[in-house]
Amino acid sequence: MRKISIKRIEIQEIDVLQTELLNYITMKSATMIPTKNTDLYFQNLLLMEIAQEMYYSFRGKVERANKSIATLNCSVKEAVVLLQVCNDRSTIRDGFEKFVMQKFIGLIHKELINLI
Repeated sequence: MRKISIKRIEIQEIDVLQTELLNYITMKSATMIPTKNTDLYFQNLLLMEIAQEMYYSFRGKVERANKSIATLNCSVKEAVVLLQVCNDRSTIRDGFEKFVMQKFIGLIHKELINLI
């Protein structure tokens, strides 16, 4: 399986991504209702599961950090979920959070396009 690697990320940025993942999970779980459209329901379940795994992964990375710079390695499915989280406009963000989201939209999009 292919991996995406984003180098030279500040721990503060990973912390922002972790917070946004938690916001995304909370928002998805609050609005998710089993309906007749079971495909959409199952798709949202998968997105939430991947986002939750990433949340705990980022949490561990932040807690174990002994440097202020890190590398983010993720699978294609994780990169796609992270791109969706960064594109989510339902949460209110301050200037730094907006900057981090825009930065990662560009970085992840570039890496995903280069996979082809």
